[in-house]
This record gives sequence, structure tokens and C-alpha cells, in this order.
Amino acid sequence: RLPDGPEDGPVLAAAVGGAPLRKHSTAGLPRGLAEAEAPEPVAASEGSEAGRAAELTEGALAGEPSRREGGLPVQIAALPGPGGLSSDPSPEVGIPSRRASYQSQIVHDVSHRFVVERSGGELAIDGTVNEPTEGFRHRGGGRRAQLAQARGGSEGTERAVEMGLDFLARIQFPDGRWSLHELPPGVDLPDPALGVMQADTAATGLALLTYLGAGYTHLDDKHRTVVDKGLAWLVRNQEPNGDLFTGVGGSRPVWFYSHGIAAMALCEAYGMTQDPELREPAQLAVQFICDTQHPTRGGWRYDVDSQGRSRESDTSVSGWQLMALKSAQMAGLDVPSEVLAKVHDWLDLAQAPQAEGQYVYNPYAAASPEQQAGRNPNLAMTAEGMLMRVYLGRRRDNARLIAGADFLRKNPPEVGTAQQRLRDCYYWYYATQAMFQMQEPYWTEWNDRLRPILEVGQEQTGPLAGSWHPMRPVPDRWGHAGGRLYVTAMHLLMLEVYYRHLPLFEELSR
Repeated sequence: RLPDGPEDGPVLAAAVGGAPLRKHSTAGLPRGLAEAEAPEPVAASEGSEAGRAAELTEGALAGEPSRREGGLPVQIAALPGPGGLSSDPSPEVGIPSRRASYQSQIVHDVSHRFVVERSGGELAIDGTVNEPTEGFRHRGGGRRAQLAQARGGSEGTERAVEMGLDFLARIQFPDGRWSLHELPPGVDLPDPALGVMQADTAATGLALLTYLGAGYTHLDDKHRTVVDKGLAWLVRNQEPNGDLFTGVGGSRPVWFYSHGIAAMALCEAYGMTQDPELREPAQLAVQFICDTQHPTRGGWRYDVDSQGRSRESDTSVSGWQLMALKSAQMAGLDVPSEVLAKVHDWLDLAQAPQAEGQYVYNPYAAASPEQQAGRNPNLAMTAEGMLMRVYLGRRRDNARLIAGADFLRKNPPEVGTAQQRLRDCYYWYYATQAMFQMQEPYWTEWNDRLRPILEVGQEQTGPLAGSWHPMRPVPDRWGHAGGRLYVTAMHLLMLEVYYRHLPLFEELSR
């Protein structure tokens, strides 16, 4: 196989037939096809088997057909280095290795992310493969389908996930990122339904979470290149202090949302692969969350003070930071216990005093008409607050968790009408995870209402296949801001709940 580009690849003259190799130069051969040094050939009698094997027809490569003895030059499309190839070529081009995984004929060392499907180089590694940490072993492969069936999923939900991932792959930018507000050059969708919010870090983190949630990593399986490019973009744009928000075109309110979502993706990718190249970026992202926590309230919000600490706290932003911290714990990264203890303090502040088990957005919200509603309990913050309590170790038989679940139970997922809009995938996302943890009877009732809505609303044909429209049949509460990518990613994460967070909940319930 001839590699693309102007550079010559390594050259190997593999023996053909019974004749030995010798120097040979023929005009018209393609670039890089040099001949190897070898002793002069041993004469073979005309008509013998060795003589017949030594006759090679060069055909159109050299103009007029001619004969020569010796070997066939083979150019290897492979690069030496830690990706799995030594500097010594092998004559066994294209022969499967017994150490190969089913996706590739070569088991690659984790320091190189691209899997070469076929190569002529010999393995420079011992063939060992790092295992995911305990918290991520339920994703992907046969366990994923089994758990989906056992926990309320179906062939339809799994098909919807695969279609959605294919759609996201089609709208990835060449540099690896995704965007809420624009499409990659050359991608033309009939109804893109883009969002107005500019937060490429958040978009990239959300998209990556959907692949990781379904068991796809940057080292394995069919979406490995998509995931690798996305992770590489996050790492490439990370600040020295660990901050993952690029800030290009983005507003300050999306800063900590973006970082928390992207940090969660990095931690999950590391936990699923133990790729040493991701450990430092993931740990730095976690450290940024710890360093910016509000010193007394224990949460996070939009901005930081002169000391680099969050000026305020709210339940919505704090939930994403906590999820990133718990993903880091599951991945084996360092998370200070005192940081988690302070999140407990915030939840105590955000718990509505007049409604047991319910939570508010911000008990310190300004008394203005625009902000005052943040002091009142609502569905989305109750679901998020419940899930945060579960992440921090509260068991599902806790009276306040049960009270919160009863509140959500009275407000199942509904699309609503143009006059009464009830579609809110942010609320559904957190409530789906909270009710999944609460199990029966909450989970079955919730899942039976949610699953048909998600399956029916997905586009089935054309270039939009696999996505969900943010404004139809009824506008999603945040659909205008996040657009098609936001709604699609959140729907996919809900459809992956059957296996995505199962390990964490099982461990906490023991």
C-alpha cells in the first residue's frame, strides 16, 4: 500500500518465488519503490520452477513489459514509534497478529490513539491492554445491550442511540470540536435549528459524553477517531490552570457549565481507558473545579473573584461540577474529601424549607422580578439536587429523597402544547437519572412515559436522521439557546441511562 503525501515510506523488498534479491533500477516505478541490496542471483535453468518464479512482469509501471529476477519491492504504509510499530519492517505484510483486537490487526499502546487497520511493521509493544476502572465496566459491548434490556431499554432505544451518534459524527468540525451555534464548513442541513448560545467547549463535552456513555472511546471501536479528535481539541485548548473553557465567542454565564461538562468528559475517557496521556489534563480540570469552589457556600456559579473563587453559587452549575468530580473519583483521580463536604453544605442551603425534598436554584437570588423565581423550588432543581445527594452517598430509602421522587412522579415527562409548553430535556435529563436510582415504582413509571417520547421524536431519514428538533413539535425550554445539538445530546444521554451510570448507583446502594 502506498501512503499519501510527499514523503517516502519505509521500503521492504519481500522475496517472491525462489529467486534471490538483487539490485535493479527501472524507469517509471512509483515514488519510493527502491530496490534492496542483495547478492547476485543464482542461475536457474530455463523452464525450471525457480526460473519461472523469478519472472516478474512490471507492466504499465515501467512502460514496456520486461522480465527481471529477484524480489517485489513493497512500500509499508506505517510509521515507526510508540503507536505500535518498530523501526524494523516485517515481510508479513497484512498477516493478522494473534494479539490483535477485533477492530484492528494490531494492539496499540495507549500512548498513540489512532489504530492502524493494517501495517507491515512489527509490534514494538507487549500487547497488553489497560482495563477501564470498575465504575465504567458496564458500558459497551455485550453488557451494554444486556443491561439496556434488563433495565427498561429495548432494541429501539439502542437503535436510536446509534443513529444519534452517527448524526453527531457528521456535524463534527475538522479540528475535533462541536458547536451549538454553527455547522462545520461544507455541512449543509435543510433545517439546522442552531442555537444562539456560543459555547464550543460545552457542545464538545456534551457530544463526547454521548459516545463515552455508549461505550465508545478514543482507543477502540468504530467511533474512535471521532472521540479522539474531540478529546484532542479539549486538551489542546486547556489553560495551564486546568480551565477547559475557550472563551472564544462565549459569554461568562456559560463558563462553568462548559468547564464542568468538558471535565466530566475527560474524566470519563480516562476512567474508561486509563490512557496516561489523559491523566494530567483530567486531573488539572478537576483541580480547577476544586480551586474555584465558593469558600463558604460550597458551590459554583458564573464567575470568580480576585482570589479565583466563585463569587456565588447555584444548584444548576454546581451539579455539573459535582458530576465531574464523581466521574474523576470513579476514574481513580484525586478528589479532596473536603470539596465534596462543602457541596453537602450548598445542598443544605438550597433545600426548600417549605417543601420537603425539593430544591431551589439559588436561595440568595436577588429580589428583582427577573431573579426572584430562583428562590422557589422547581422540578429541574429538585431532580438535580436529588441526584447530587445520591452522588454524595444518600441512600434511596432516605425520607427526603422519597419526598422529592414523589414530587417528580406527579410531573412525568410531557411535550405539552403550543399554549402549555412542558417540554424540558434539562429537567428530563436529571429526573431520568434520579428516578433510575430510586428504582421501583418510580423508575418504571417514568421510563414508560419518557421512552416513547424520545423514540417518536427522533428524525428517521435524510441528513437530519438521528437528531431531534429543538423547536418541534413544541419548543424545548432551552431549545432556542442550545439548538439541535444540545437537544440531541441530552436525549441520547437519557437513552443511555440503562448502562451509563449503573455502576455508581449500585455501589452507593450496597
